[in-house]
Amino acid sequence: TLMSLEIYLILGAISFFTSMITAIFSLGGGMVMLASLGQFVNASALIPLHASVQLLNNISRVYVYKEHINFGVLKTILWASFFGSLIAIFIFQNLDEYILTLIIGYSILFLTWVQVNKFIKHGFANDLICGLLAGVAGIFIGANGPIVTAFMRLKNFSPESLVANHGLVMVFQHLIKIILFISVIGFSLLSYIPLIIFLGAMGYLGTRVGRRLINKIDFKIFQNILKFLLSVLAILLILRAE
Repeated sequence: TLMSLEIYLILGAISFFTSMITAIFSLGGGMVMLASLGQFVNASALIPLHASVQLLNNISRVYVYKEHINFGVLKTILWASFFGSLIAIFIFQNLDEYILTLIIGYSILFLTWVQVNKFIKHGFANDLICGLLAGVAGIFIGANGPIVTAFMRLKNFSPESLVANHGLVMVFQHLIKIILFISVIGFSLLSYIPLIIFLGAMGYLGTRVGRRLINKIDFKIFQNILKFLLSVLAILLILRAE
C-alpha cells in the first residue's frame, strides 16, 4: 500500500513526538501512535503495523538501558504473554473490522481515564496474569504497554530497570504479534517496510531528543495534554467505525 507523502510526514512527526514522550515519561507514546495510525489504516493492518514500529522503538530503548535487564523476573510474563497472544489471534480472525475498531477506540478511552493500577490488587498481581492479559490485549488493542507498566510498578524496580524490563517485554510481545499476524491473518509486512523503517528512524531521533529534555517538562501538564489528545483520537476512531 502506497501512502501519500503527506501521510508519511504526518506519521513521521507523530513517531518522533511519541518516542520523545516515552523516553521522558516511559508512557503514552504507544497509545498515541496507535490512535494516530488508526486514522489512516484499517484495524487488521493497524495492530501489526503498530507492532512493527513499536518493536523498533522498544529495541532502541532496551539497547540504551541494556545493563538493567533482569531475565529471571521476566520469564513467566514472557511465557504467559505468548499463550495469551496465541488464544487471542484465533478469536481476532473471526471479528468484524468495525467491531475491532470499536474495541480499540473504547479501550484507549478506558486506559486513558481509568487508573489501571487501581484494578490490580496485590493478590491478583502475579506474572502469569500479567502475561496473559498483556498477550490478549496486545492482539486486540495493540497498546498493552499501560497494563505491563502497572504490573511492573509493583516490583519496586528503579526507573531505569522499569524502562529496560518493560521495553524487553514489549519487544517480545510485538515480535509475537507480527509473527502471528503474518502467519495466521496473512498480513503483508513487506508492503509496509519503507514506512516502518522511516517511522523507526524518526522514533530513534525522538528518543535522543527526549533524553535531553528529561527534566525540563512538567509531568502534570504533560498528563493533561496526553489525556485530551488520546480522548480526541479515540473518539475519532469510534466515529470512524460507526
